[in-house]
Amino acid sequence: MGVAWLYKILPYDPKETACTTGMIPETFRKREGAIRGSHPTHSLAAMGPRAIELVEGWHKALELDGYVLLIGVGLSVCTAMHQAEKRVQFPEHIRKRITPPRELLEKYPEDKWEWDFGPYPDFSKMEEPCLQQGIMKTVKVGEATLKLVRLRELVDLYTEYLKKNPDLFYH
Repeated sequence: MGVAWLYKILPYDPKETACTTGMIPETFRKREGAIRGSHPTHSLAAMGPRAIELVEGWHKALELDGYVLLIGVGLSVCTAMHQAEKRVQFPEHIRKRITPPRELLEKYPEDKWEWDFGPYPDFSKMEEPCLQQGIMKTVKVGEATLKLVRLRELVDLYTEYLKKNPDLFYH
């Protein structure tokens, strides 16, 4: 059985609540003209003519054939990859480890609590396949490595790998 993390959803204000994903996303969400989504723990921020659509979630970026730009980090922190998990029917032994038990969901309803349930997938194992398939481009800027990948190709490739061997990512 996996480990459950349960935490109270605190009052959330898209304009004032700090993001928890690092200095670059926090700086971006504070920019004039940036729009932030309404989800209290998985919000996206965007600017430009399609920003209102994009902040609905990663599924919108996927529909709009968007890209992911990782600045100084790798796929291990790329939450967009969870989109692939929605496409896969996991074997029972993994489903038990990544799904909170029903009795806990009943006791702590989703509108008041946020769940995270481990083990967390090891997305970093997709870096080499992405490079081998040519779907990820990398470049150094100063001390940081930038990685650019089309979201659709990333999710499609991760889905393929999950279907073949989900145990590779959930240990």
